[in-house]
Amino acid sequence: MSEIEALKAEVERCRRVAQEAEQALEQAEQDLLRERFKDWDQYKEGDIVLVPRKLFGKRVMWPAKVTQVYLRYSEGWYQDDGRHEWSGEHWENQHISYQVFYLDKDTMTVKPGTTSTGVAHDQVRPYQETANA
Repeated sequence: MSEIEALKAEVERCRRVAQEAEQALEQAEQDLLRERFKDWDQYKEGDIVLVPRKLFGKRVMWPAKVTQVYLRYSEGWYQDDGRHEWSGEHWENQHISYQVFYLDKDTMTVKPGTTSTGVAHDQVRPYQETANA
């Protein structure tokens, strides 16, 4: 095996190790997010919900199917400038949002060619069968 072939083999080995490490890191981050949000009310992929939709200039609540859930978490420390009571205190921000597809109200299915939209958790309401009546 030439020096170039040996180096190529080493590069490929390192790439595999890096990919495995990246996947393990991604999984650990997802597990951490799920744990941070475990006590929060949230919808799951596949749930049918009501989301705001603008039709003919009016805002109405429309049935939609959740296709993806996004959990975002950030934290930090307020600058310790000594001028505010919260100076130097820890802060955190948790946010849930969803990717949804609007449903046809008659068939309660996603029409082909429909594009998705994103909505924040506080804009989403539970869907009840009577809500469509």
